[in-house]
Amino acid sequence: MHKNNKLINNPVSKIYLYLAIMSFLLTGCSSTGDPVTDSQSQIQSEKTKIALKPDGDVDKDGVVNAKDQCNDTLPNTWIDLKGCDLDTDGDKIADSRDACRGTPHGVKVDARGCGFDDDHDGVPNFRDRCSQTIPNVSVNASGCEWDSDNDSVVDSKDLCAGTPPGVKVESMGCHIIEVVTLEGVHFTPGSDQLSANAKEILKSVATTLRKHNRMRVEVAGHTDSTGPVEINTQLSLQRARAASQFLVGLGVSKEVLSTRGYAADQPVASNDTASGRSANRRVEMRFIEID
Repeated sequence: MHKNNKLINNPVSKIYLYLAIMSFLLTGCSSTGDPVTDSQSQIQSEKTKIALKPDGDVDKDGVVNAKDQCNDTLPNTWIDLKGCDLDTDGDKIADSRDACRGTPHGVKVDARGCGFDDDHDGVPNFRDRCSQTIPNVSVNASGCEWDSDNDSVVDSKDLCAGTPPGVKVESMGCHIIEVVTLEGVHFTPGSDQLSANAKEILKSVATTLRKHNRMRVEVAGHTDSTGPVEINTQLSLQRARAASQFLVGLGVSKEVLSTRGYAADQPVASNDTASGRSANRRVEMRFIEID
């Protein structure tokens, strides 16, 4: 008992005892006591060791660290020789994240790798031949509205779907049965004012239309080729409206009349002569339906 007290009271022995206790405590704290956490720590430690080795392969993609420019590649991802995700269409969006692979070179894409679609019709701009389609309209692969009967009037505006091939149609897609030029209803250059003679002719037309009020008639205005296209388009429409409004004033139902301006697109004479240009400044009645 006395010897033991001597050992404990010995300063050197105290130092040895203190060091032994500290060593035990430090060794015990190096482990969390949680087998899963300890295992994860060991795996991370191993990965760190591999990552530090030039000949290691930290992301297991088959490209050693020294040559791997993308060492965090996801498993089962196709990579190039540099160890990076493939980008087969060159749009800077890796194939593993690219929802629209095969985008043509140079096309701007969004974060999904798809071309922009300004009119939101499901057809990207680079393939969209009709880039200003109105919302909620069905379109074809070219981004244009459907024209089922191929009469150049899209289905959303076609009141007469299923028109036979080759027949002449008006702006609403209906078959034009007959075209009557209102002889004598001409206009001075740049004007949509009806002359006294033109009004007399329209009075006769109004009498006929009142008797056959189940017809549909397009009043078509035309110009000569003098002047800008934009002005001629507007002027031809104004001429058609002038004739139509005069007919309505004479008792013709406005429900059976429609108007359209054709500018100088449909001449009936040469625009190289004064008489030809005068003939082209005209109004036509296009009979659409007769019940």
